[in-house]
Amino acid sequence: MEESHIWDLLAKEMVGNITNEEKDKLENLLKEHPDLKQSAFYLNRLNIKVEADLPLTEEEKKNLEHSNFHQVMQELDVAQDFEVNKKRKSKRLKKILVAASLLVLMGMAAFFILERPLERQSQLAGEPNNVFEETFKAPQVTSIVLEDGTNVWLNRGSVLECDKGFGKKNRKVTLKGEAFFDVAQNATLPFIVSLKKGIEIKVLGTRFNLQSYQNSPFIEATLLSGKIALDLASEEMEQIVMKPKQKVRIEVNTSLKKVDEMKQITKIERQWVKKNPIDHKIPETAWMDNRLSFNNMSFGDLSYQLERMYGVDIVFKDKKLKQYHLTGSFKQKSLKHVLEALQFTTPFKYKKVGNKITLEDKN
Repeated sequence: MEESHIWDLLAKEMVGNITNEEKDKLENLLKEHPDLKQSAFYLNRLNIKVEADLPLTEEEKKNLEHSNFHQVMQELDVAQDFEVNKKRKSKRLKKILVAASLLVLMGMAAFFILERPLERQSQLAGEPNNVFEETFKAPQVTSIVLEDGTNVWLNRGSVLECDKGFGKKNRKVTLKGEAFFDVAQNATLPFIVSLKKGIEIKVLGTRFNLQSYQNSPFIEATLLSGKIALDLASEEMEQIVMKPKQKVRIEVNTSLKKVDEMKQITKIERQWVKKNPIDHKIPETAWMDNRLSFNNMSFGDLSYQLERMYGVDIVFKDKKLKQYHLTGSFKQKSLKHVLEALQFTTPFKYKKVGNKITLEDKN
């Protein structure tokens, strides 16, 4: 019954009708039920605040009891985007939020399992060893809560390794792949993420996305809030301090052996984070929702995402194809669907043999 009580308290918190005593009770219950803490955390991230002056009518309550769950969840996805334009929220959308929120909080935690695969802790494999406290491997988009309370979402195929003594003596992790971090505050123990090529990210508490795949010629750091610093493993290269809504892209030479880290960093670019004009979402974090989103991205860079997402090898027969810049957004679409959609704006044809896809210019 504790699980049901948790959802009741979360519902009270959302409508602003929760006492301090109930808040303390909710916090303690979530500590005892870390599996539900994941769902509660994501729910809070939606930044839904149901206003008390918009109660449901009796007719709406009856409709809610017989609502199609997935249909309401789809409307919730639409309503989430309204956070960008808060001034223009309509009463109808606010009531959609009420209805959708109540559905979630009425015991329907399946929303976080069926619709949000990034919450599936069960997909992680913990592997303790002598070097790391624990190693997490994500076969698909997955979320975890680290010992210090930091929330991490791992992209499929990514690996996160926590150093010995993590959460007590240090907060150092190593990332191979891609992850989104929502770092818990701890002024005495800075959070450090080690990437390839000797690059480190240092942070006290913030939200950011990192991409550092072993076979990729670039590393990307996208800061959404807070403050992080990039150390480039060289006294000759200045530390890069990032601002919110900023992205830093570091191009590296993957063909060189680990002899001279300086020579392996070939280019550093700073960019501002821009929403995709098609889905109005941030492309760098779209993977958390199992969405493929790219805004003015070169075909060459996009090919790395397609390879990871669909488990294929992409070869460009005509190198100039790599230079085409593309914009698109796809949710749970096949590779065939994506390639055929891209052909409407880009003159190329492709041939698939096994897991190998060859692209060539159509002109």
